[in-house]
Amino acid sequence: MSTGSPIRHSLAPSKNPCGLLRRSSDTGTNGCWSSTSMVYENGTSSVSIHIQARAIRRARVGTSTCGQTATATPTVRLAKSSASCKAKAWVEGMETEADTLRYVREQFGIPAPEIIYDWLDEDCRWSFLILKPVESETLRQAWPSPSDHQRKTAASQVAEYCEILAEATSDSLASATGHGMRDQYLSPDRPLNAPSWKPILFPPLPLPQAKMYLCPLDAGENFHFYHADLGPTNVMVSRDGRVTGILDWESAAFYPRVWIGTKPRVSYGFILEGVDGDKWAWSKLLSEALEERKFVPYVQGFSAFQHKTRLPMRRT
Repeated sequence: MSTGSPIRHSLAPSKNPCGLLRRSSDTGTNGCWSSTSMVYENGTSSVSIHIQARAIRRARVGTSTCGQTATATPTVRLAKSSASCKAKAWVEGMETEADTLRYVREQFGIPAPEIIYDWLDEDCRWSFLILKPVESETLRQAWPSPSDHQRKTAASQVAEYCEILAEATSDSLASATGHGMRDQYLSPDRPLNAPSWKPILFPPLPLPQAKMYLCPLDAGENFHFYHADLGPTNVMVSRDGRVTGILDWESAAFYPRVWIGTKPRVSYGFILEGVDGDKWAWSKLLSEALEERKFVPYVQGFSAFQHKTRLPMRRT
């Protein structure tokens, strides 16, 4: 892999609410998948993304580099604040997390991250998202500190957010902007010849087709907006256990109401990895809080659906 001087070239403008970014340079001789660095700029600021083995290693805005964090430039009026950078493989027809976040921030009073920059590199098939950080810890990091009462309160807060989101309904199993949903627990198996990095799109389904596909998991009479990945690494909390932010909206879409109560009981994404005690404690607390708000689980129906479609249990 080449590490020589970046080669300057242009690219069509990309989506970005703070100004049009263009890829101005990269390194590597075998195309963008082999690049170790790509620089995007709009004339007044630049964003350097370092990629190796098709995975983001570190990100930089301006001149400071530190792991998966970035320092924002004066252009976005966050000169001394850190920011997080996310990069995801993209395929045509896929909703980006940025589009989902914009929908959530416009429609709901949910503490979702604020977008600084986002853009899509269709040539390299990457989507990029730079977010203003939420100044707190993840629930997994904070888990030993809050009391049992504070943990239960956090679960109740998240369940309340689910209730607020679920007020938005659709007649299709689809994303916020009408693309396919991306919950791997409800999607068909990945084809054996599909590259592991490439997202597999599941097309949006109108209610009649969705009922047939999801049976025996009850699809109900409409679909409700749901985050779909509310594990302990995606819930941010303050020192006293109060929920301050919800991260990672890429799986959010309109799902059957029954899935809101069922998923915490069947997904490994809800377990507390790396902490002592009951690994499923958060799953149980959230499930109880959801049931109190009439999100009734149907684990047996999901198991039957899983058997029908031959879907293995997976991590989210």
